Amino acid sequence: MIFVRFAAALIVSALLGTPVAQAQSEDLARRQLEDARANLRAARYADGVNGLQRVIDQNAGTAVAADALLELATYHFATSGDMAAAGKAAETLTTTYRQFANPAATAWIMKGRILLAKTRDPQQMTTALSNFGSVLTIYPTSEPVPMAAYYAGETLRLTGSYKNAIERLRTVTSDYPNSPWAARALLAAAVCNVALGRPVEAMDALQQVRNRFDELPEAATALSLNSQLYRLYLKPGAQLPAYEFTERAIPRGTGKLEDVNALRVNANGEIVVSTDNRMLAYDAQGSARPGQAAVAPRGLFVDYDGSVVVLQKGAINRGGTALALRVPKPDGTPRILEEVTSAVAWSTGEYVVADQSGLLKFSRDGGPLGALATIRADHLAIDALDQIAAVERDAGIAIVNRDGKSVRTIPKKAATYEFKRVVDVTFDRLGHLFVLDRGQSSVFVFAPSGSWLTTFSVPEKAAGAFRKAVALTVDDAGRLYIFDDGAKHVLVYE
Repeated sequence: MIFVRFAAALIVSALLGTPVAQAQSEDLARRQLEDARANLRAARYADGVNGLQRVIDQNAGTAVAADALLELATYHFATSGDMAAAGKAAETLTTTYRQFANPAATAWIMKGRILLAKTRDPQQMTTALSNFGSVLTIYPTSEPVPMAAYYAGETLRLTGSYKNAIERLRTVTSDYPNSPWAARALLAAAVCNVALGRPVEAMDALQQVRNRFDELPEAATALSLNSQLYRLYLKPGAQLPAYEFTERAIPRGTGKLEDVNALRVNANGEIVVSTDNRMLAYDAQGSARPGQAAVAPRGLFVDYDGSVVVLQKGAINRGGTALALRVPKPDGTPRILEEVTSAVAWSTGEYVVADQSGLLKFSRDGGPLGALATIRADHLAIDALDQIAAVERDAGIAIVNRDGKSVRTIPKKAATYEFKRVVDVTFDRLGHLFVLDRGQSSVFVFAPSGSWLTTFSVPEKAAGAFRKAVALTVDDAGRLYIFDDGAKHVLVYE
């Protein structure tokens, strides 16, 4: 009788107790996952990562473990920058946890994005496209499908295949017209159309974003880009100057700037100023913000993550950490780059520095990677395709790709313009090149194709004139900032 009651209890437990216990266990795991996410949001990264790992270890093979793995991959990709750890978590999702459609599909996208963050090698870009395509093949009804199609289009755009990119992005806007990814696809398609010399089509795509997605942040971006296209393509055609002085000057008030050698705008929209002996930062209204410590800065450039990096004698200073710039001499001994003139960062994190010997490549940690090109340049700028504009001494502007090969040349003199004394160059987010010529107190603007678009200047005695221009930069909204050594201020134009 005792055995019968025991057997019956086991049966009841199997039928009733186990599901209840499983539900309780999953509920606990979900709470632990949310706690880990909360720690990550609060920048308690060690606690967050440890919490995610506990959920994974204690709930192996379950949906909650798959969600925790995706959270871990996302953290390493977006926050810690540990691409190896992000890739390992993503690989586990696409193999061991492939039965969980949404996290596994997102992991395939993560694998493609990791390649985009690391390289532009054509073979690797083909692999990235294959990873995005796996989502459509394996999980065609999963939620991440429009995201995968968007990143496939972005991959084509970032490798210069603009027409193919537009076709891929069009699948997002047609098949998922109400998805936020459709808004992003329209923005990317607009950039492609500008590169193809089709500004009207670009403006139409941007207006669609504003009309259809006015509640999303992409609508504000579309407005800024549309305003930039209006400035550069429509205003000059109506015999109006592309830019007008806003009456704003940085710093605000009676303060003045001395010995400025570079300007850049960081990811937070702050205007960063480099002088011969210090770093300064200002918000959009011209109020001072804490600046980075630096020894005798020689220039500024924007890193892959939007932060501003300082170029110093023989070093790159990123966030207060100096990376020595050394290259091996023929005899094997190191040569410190003491005569650096300018630098840029590729989107994949490597640095290109202009030295007396040409353009030299360095890894994220400052290790030498060899020569890119023999161009001797005074100023560098970089666009979204990692193409570098190098102002050659006593010559024009050379545009080179990641392999150091010439893409195009902007000659020193043409029928519509002539360079006299170029002191700075920069790209806007649509790929237009801005050239500041102190010799003519002018800014020349060139289309992504290299053709001249317009020339901007201010009459000598008018407000906002920049007769002694030293440096310029353009923010994401297309606003133009010029430091004039006569005014001792950064002047703002839009």
